[in-house]
Amino acid sequence: IFSCNQDNWNKNQLRVHLRKSDLPEDEIVDHNSIKTGFYGMKENYPKSAKGLKTAIANRQKDIKASMPELLKEIEAPGLNPYKQVEMYCKYRPIVPHEHHSDVFYKKPSPEVFALVKKEKKSRKNFRGELNKVKADEIRKERIKSNLEKFTVGPEMKKQKIDKPKDDEESGGKTQPNKGEPAE
Repeated sequence: IFSCNQDNWNKNQLRVHLRKSDLPEDEIVDHNSIKTGFYGMKENYPKSAKGLKTAIANRQKDIKASMPELLKEIEAPGLNPYKQVEMYCKYRPIVPHEHHSDVFYKKPSPEVFALVKKEKKSRKNFRGELNKVKADEIRKERIKSNLEKFTVGPEMKKQKIDKPKDDEESGGKTQPNKGEPAE
């Protein structure tokens, strides 16, 4: 963890407080950081103490002069195309008229409408195919369970569980299982 504040700054030196964690047993170590140079210093100023002082004094002017070439203005990406269409179609009608000119409720371009329509259509097709696969799996499971019921059935299951009695116990006659005709 490191920290510093405005009081720790002195010209080109910065005192930084370093510690391993915020626990009380970890000690704070003070580290003096010295800035030896920066962009534009080497080209425009002599490499000496006097050149550094001059560079520090002119730092603000140098930064403003370098801004057009080094700093590029980044344009915000704006609203998601789906959100643009949703805000225009669903929310603009219920928003007070004084806010209709707001960026959020402006009519999206035809390209944005086309993009959203294309994506919605592809999502619908994907969901349809996914649901079709799920329905096929469910249908296969039902057929499989129906086949098991038909081939095994409740009588067949019971026959496997009920063992026929020995001839000795029944007096030489075997007991018929349920569903079988008696002799």
